[in-house]
Amino acid sequence: MRFCGNCAAPLSGDSPASIAPTKPERPSTPVPASFAAGHYRVKRFLGEGSRKWVYLARDSKLDRDVAIAAIKTEGLDQAGLARVRREAQAMGRLGSHPFIVTVFDLV
Repeated sequence: MRFCGNCAAPLSGDSPASIAPTKPERPSTPVPASFAAGHYRVKRFLGEGSRKWVYLARDSKLDRDVAIAAIKTEGLDQAGLARVRREAQAMGRLGSHPFIVTVFDLV
C-alpha cells in the first residue's frame, strides 16, 4: 500500500483491508536482551533495513514502550561513526513533528 506523504491517506485505490499484516523476518544477528546497561529491555524484533535493526523495547526508567533503532556500524571508519552520531544529534534537535521520528536517547 502506498500513502500520501502529506496526509497519510491511501493512494491509487489501495484499501487497508487488502494488506495482510506480515510477521517480521528473523534478524541477521541475535536479538539482544537489552541496551544501555539494561535501561531498555528488548521485548521483540520489529524489522531490519539496510542500515538498522529495529526492536520494541521497554524503557525501565520511564515505564513505557519505545522503538530502538540499532545502527549497523560494521565497516564504518571513525569518520563514518562520527557522521552517524551527528545525524542522530541533529534529528534530536528537531523536536516533535508528525512526520519525523523523535530521537530521545543516543547510546
